[in-house]
Amino acid sequence: MLKIKPLAPLSMVSSMPGSFYRSNPEPTKSMIYGMLENIMGWHYSDQIRASLKKYLQKKFKTEKREVIVDSSGAGFNPIIQNFISIEKLFVRPSAMSYNDLWTQHLKHDDKRHFDGVRNYDWRHTKLINTISESEKATILKEIGNTFPKYYQSPKKREYVIVQGEYIYEVNVLGSYKDEIINRINNPVSPPYLGASEGWVDVTLEIL
Repeated sequence: MLKIKPLAPLSMVSSMPGSFYRSNPEPTKSMIYGMLENIMGWHYSDQIRASLKKYLQKKFKTEKREVIVDSSGAGFNPIIQNFISIEKLFVRPSAMSYNDLWTQHLKHDDKRHFDGVRNYDWRHTKLINTISESEKATILKEIGNTFPKYYQSPKKREYVIVQGEYIYEVNVLGSYKDEIINRINNPVSPPYLGASEGWVDVTLEIL
């Protein structure tokens, strides 16, 4: 049993949002696999993941197993699902939701970028206070190297307050069991779900 206890409100967004980031009431499998890979320290690029997939295909062929390559809607291809698989949600905790403002970082080559930047080099203050609206996009290109690459935009985001634990039935590869238990007890990165501030406590019980 994989037990996940939220330590903070969670915002688990699985679809591409518009102006509102709606949270799922529970994490998707891809979110859980991503959380586990963070715990393990498996912060791999797409190129490394492709190489690992080929390696596993060769290795598993001799064991008469198939490599699992299910990906999320965002293009995340978890490797860890070949070693621990989420079978089903065994216990669903009670939860309530609320909406809050959340800061999104964006990048556009127009006046939205110019108007959205909150912190910039003080030497640009006079220019920013006197420039006309029509000149903003042009000036942005001229001062781009000394101007923040991203600007901030407040968005509405839904958060879920969970009372209790999500408990999942999982299958763990026998040869991998001790390694994942050890890493859950001593994570490389703090486990979280959804947004990076959605910290959780994770335990794995082998029955």
